[in-house]
Amino acid sequence: MTRSDHRPEAARLSVCIVTHQSRPHLEACLRAIARQTIAPREVVVVDNASDDGTLDLVRDRGDVDVVALPRNVGFAAANNLAVRLTNAHLVGLLTPDVALEPDWTAAMKHDADRPQRATSLASVQVLPGDPPRFDGAGDAYHASGIAWRQGQRTPVRPVPRDVEVFSACGAAAVHRREAFESVGGFEESFFCYFEDLDLGFRQRLAGGRCMLVASARCRHAGGGSSGGSRSSFATRLGHRNMVWCFARNMPGLLAVPLLMPFLAGQLTCLLHGLATGRGRTMLAAEDGAGRG
Repeated sequence: MTRSDHRPEAARLSVCIVTHQSRPHLEACLRAIARQTIAPREVVVVDNASDDGTLDLVRDRGDVDVVALPRNVGFAAANNLAVRLTNAHLVGLLTPDVALEPDWTAAMKHDADRPQRATSLASVQVLPGDPPRFDGAGDAYHASGIAWRQGQRTPVRPVPRDVEVFSACGAAAVHRREAFESVGGFEESFFCYFEDLDLGFRQRLAGGRCMLVASARCRHAGGGSSGGSRSSFATRLGHRNMVWCFARNMPGLLAVPLLMPFLAGQLTCLLHGLATGRGRTMLAAEDGAGRG
């Protein structure tokens, strides 16, 4: 692990990137961080046992702290480790397939200092391509247990300020370190997918809130190291963790009246999966969730 040059102008915000087979995206991600109008205090990269040369891009960089893990412990566990290694009150968590706009850290720091003091901050994410479309503007969560990124794949339009969202997409978010740690960070058994919703749910139950920062924008390719949202891996873990998120977090007084909407949501997801050739994978995920 190398030590980076901690610059005082942004001493309250560190950036963490968890990588796995991320070489095609990581270089652009780091270039975008280097172009920030306000530099982060430090950049921590935790690599989940990549063998594609990802580490070659960062091993000798003096401005990045690198941790190479001997095995893939998952996005959730690696992020928890990365947060423990930081020294700032604000922690920005990025996936390597994200390229930040130059004023991202400045916008996040500005909103973190505003009176509402949200426990987490979400980015406005835009898909690569022309015409530009949203990848998401904060996460939404339905009583059925189904979640989505707001505005996903719709044309980019102005986003209002001071909008509260359910949670921050794990691709590009900022968390108050003390709030993140007070609820235990990411649930590591999720491995990846829905771990950000689960964290946001627990933060809300603890009295926290998540705000969308309209001026904090980034480009997010998506699925950079997991094969995309339609891969068997993403389908299995995403569906299993959707069940886990509801079961772990929904308060008892709400879980009983919401059981029928939840089951209806599960049936809707399974029917859609069957129609798109992913039904068996979803059923296997249901079986795994039941045993979990």
